[in-house]
This record gives sequence, C-alpha cells and structure tokens, in this order.
Amino acid sequence: MTSPETITLDLDQPGHRGVVIGQHDGQIVFVRGGLPGEKGVEVALDAAKKNGKQRFRTGEALTIDQPSPHRVPGQCDAAAVGAGCCDLDFVDAEGSLDFKQAVVIDQFRRLGKFELPQAFLDAHVRAASLWPFTHYRHRVRLGVDAEGQTGLRKPKSNDIVPVDEVDCAQWLPGLADGVASLNPSPGSEVVVGVGRDGKRSVVELKKTRRGRKRRVLDGEGEVTHSHFGVTWKVPVDAFWQSHISASAYYARWVADRLNGDLHTVWDLYGGCGALSAGLLGSARNIEIVDVASSATHAGRDAFAADRESRAEGAGTAVRFRSSDVGAWLEKLDEVADLDAVVLDPPRTGAGADVIQNVAQHRPPRVIHIGCDPATAARDAGMWRDAGYELREMEIVDAFGLTHHVETLMYFEAAGE
Repeated sequence: MTSPETITLDLDQPGHRGVVIGQHDGQIVFVRGGLPGEKGVEVALDAAKKNGKQRFRTGEALTIDQPSPHRVPGQCDAAAVGAGCCDLDFVDAEGSLDFKQAVVIDQFRRLGKFELPQAFLDAHVRAASLWPFTHYRHRVRLGVDAEGQTGLRKPKSNDIVPVDEVDCAQWLPGLADGVASLNPSPGSEVVVGVGRDGKRSVVELKKTRRGRKRRVLDGEGEVTHSHFGVTWKVPVDAFWQSHISASAYYARWVADRLNGDLHTVWDLYGGCGALSAGLLGSARNIEIVDVASSATHAGRDAFAADRESRAEGAGTAVRFRSSDVGAWLEKLDEVADLDAVVLDPPRTGAGADVIQNVAQHRPPRVIHIGCDPATAARDAGMWRDAGYELREMEIVDAFGLTHHVETLMYFEAAGE
C-alpha cells in the first residue's frame, strides 16, 4: 500500500460540513479533524484526481504542533473505532459553538450575499448551545448487517460498529442497551427512542417487495413527548428532533416572536405540529401542512385531545393539511388575514418556488428554521429578494460532537 502524501500547514477558518481551511503552496486544503487557528498541522492528503488540475485538496489532520485551546481528547468510543457518528468529538462545547457560528455567518455572506456588519451581529445574532452537550440524543437509527450485527454504520459503508461493544457519546445513557439481543432481522434498520416519561421503544424496519415492513421489538412502538401542555404519542420511527431539549426550545422561540393576537398562522413542513404548540390560544387558526405520515397522524390526535381538554368554544382551530408544501401553495387562492408563516424544511431547504409562493400572500412575519447552513443562507437570500428583512437570527448547536447546526431566522415584510 502506498503511503499517503503529507504536508504541514496552519489552519484558518472553519468550513461547511466540519472541515477547516488551510493553504499550501497557494492551494486551498480542506482538513478534517482540525480546529480553527491550529498551527503546524500535519495533514495526510486524500488521493489527487488522476485527470485535470485540482482547485483544492482534502485531507485528514494527523498531528498538531500548536493545538486549539478548545481541543479535547475524543469523547466518543464509537467514533474512535470508526463509526460515522461524532465527527467533532475533539472540541469542547464553547469551541463547537464558535465553530458553527463562524460557518453560518460565512455561508450567509458568501451564499446569501448578506452584509452582516458587526453592529448587526452584536444586536441581532445570538448563538446558543443546547444542554446537555453530550448524551442528549433520545432517538437513534441503527443498521443491521447481513450477519445480524446491530450497530452504527461506518462512513460511506455498510460495515457495522456493533452496538453491544461501544456506545455513542450523543446517546442518552442506556439508550441502546440490550438492542442487539432483540435479534433484529439481517439487512434491516432498527430505530430506538425514549420518551419524556423514560419509556423506550424499539422497532425494526425492513424493505420488502411490497414496501416497508415494521415490527415492534420492544415497548409499544411509540414514545411520548410534551410541551406547552400538548402531549404527543409519536411512533418511534416518525420525525421528532433528536436533541431531548430541541423541540420545546424551538417552539418557545417561535412563540416569543409571534406573540399577540394572531388570526391565521401557517406551519409548513409542520410534521406533528411541535412548533405550533406555543401558539395555541394566541392564534385563532393554525394550518399545519406536510405530507401525510405517522407524524401528522400523531399530531392530529394530540391537538384534538388538547382541544377537548379546554373549555367549550376556547382555544385555537388547528387543521392538518396532508400535502406536499409546494403543491398546497400552488393550489391556494388569495388568503386573507395571514399573520405569520413558520417553515421548518428538510436539509435541502424550502427553495425558490415555495418562498415566492408564500411571499405573494405577504404575511407580515416569517420564521424559517434551517438545518443546513448552506441551504439556510440560500433561502434567507431568497426571502430578502422577495421583500423580507432579516430581523433576528439564532445559531443553535443542537447536535453536540457533530458538525450539524440549526439556524433560526425571523423575518418581517419590508415596510411593515
């Protein structure tokens, strides 16, 4: 086997997806396993392309002469043996938040074409790390290989790091204990979740010719979550934020910015309606739009139970619309009394068509939650171009030990 090409360089700013940027002989190098400001970093370069000149190189940090003060020993046993879970487990909570804040601001400047003067950053941009920083994840999806071993997958591979040998430092204590002994089917996936009541459920998902077969291996197959007085019974394989504190935190953020008397609010890509819970009682009507799923069914049940518990005639009318968001918007006629729109799209973002279709109804206020810095910045630029001003932004580290980050954005229609 040929030894990798190595170089030594200093590292500068963090980049998207957990890399740090350095330069060597005038060429940009994206380095995995490094931190901003580290000097004398020995890097093993990935193999160069055989054809054509490369504009940049990529590589892995090997040794560091002058490490960052935020560097700590690796915190995840699973990552240490090759699992693709914790790509930033070598940085402390403060350094992690600084890293992610710098990435988001850079993406907004480069991709969103935002001018972000220091005065705006100081007054209107906040960064927060959700507690706890480690052992926060209350749900996990595991792979099962052809031999029946259950565990975390290695990056870009079907190989398994067995769950009965190592834990991931993201998981709540005991989250995956005994899962391998439940004997899931080879080639399946296993989803494990723990609810607010501490009860665990485990389900197996296996592809068949007729679709996907779901089998409960432990518990009831669903878990309980609650905030703002609403209680959801959510299938363990349905979407819910992975950090145990995230859903309630985001719902509070939405409620704090959409306070007051509201006529109609749209909650787009709303899933089970977790973000809308804080608007009950202040909004007269909430339209939650998403493709039909077990999450939307759980949401309907949760909000129906909440309405029954309130005095007759009180409360908010919550309607679930089972549709692709883009298709639903295209079919709408003119809408009256639309006071606010909340969007929480997938990592691919909302995109131009959705943003333009929302903007034509001219809601005075928009909250957009982005779970990828690049698509969040792109979408923010589209809101600006559609006549909305970015008033406030919060960068939330809800994925400790990883490069993932959430960006909460509050916009107002220009001139209103």
